[in-house]
Amino acid sequence: MKKIYSKVFGGTVSIESMGMFPEPQSRSWLLQDDIEVIGAELALSINQASENDGYSYLRMELSQTGNISSDGQILEAVAGEYWNTAPPFGALAHAHPVVTFPEGYAVPIKEEGYLYLNFQGTGKSAGTDFYNYKAIVYYTKGNPRRK
Repeated sequence: MKKIYSKVFGGTVSIESMGMFPEPQSRSWLLQDDIEVIGAELALSINQASENDGYSYLRMELSQTGNISSDGQILEAVAGEYWNTAPPFGALAHAHPVVTFPEGYAVPIKEEGYLYLNFQGTGKSAGTDFYNYKAIVYYTKGNPRRK
């Protein structure tokens, strides 16, 4: 039986007013060993909504590359906030996707390779929205699943 390890990323991202917020390679992990990713979990939620009209969203992806929406993506989460003053309406959308690979399958990453958290989003007409995020990567060291 092989040991399963975990790597956790967490924090808060703020998005101010309108315009795109591309932040590839926001967080990265330089691997010190060969690993095989056997699962991942992302949690993304709006922490503090701003009462300004419009739509705000944040997209977070766990990827083998530092490029947003490219090959090598392992998992993605999208959260958002909608707000309208008149008529009054508000909605929050949180995300919590999880992936586990079947026995015998994994995403191999070599020593001195990277895993990235890439962010992309947009803000509303005014104000700042704060999103909390957490990413957990479940992995084994070496190539234990290969027979």
